[in-house]
Amino acid sequence: PAIDALIYARGGKAQHRVVQALGRGMRPLPGKTNLEVVDFYDTHSKTLFRHAKERLEAYQSDEKAYHVSIEEI
Repeated sequence: PAIDALIYARGGKAQHRVVQALGRGMRPLPGKTNLEVVDFYDTHSKTLFRHAKERLEAYQSDEKAYHVSIEEI
């Protein structure tokens, strides 16, 4: 529960795994108000690009629970 950031640097698209990882990071802790999530949107591989798009859909699946902002770096 003491983490405040999650770096998702892997492939995969299973919504339940993405939501489970977010849930682990969002475990309550006094004074904790948010979880920063960094995910990489791979554009070099068709398969990884598709996986990234599906993870984004998982993040956006519950707008009340998650706020998603996309930043290009």
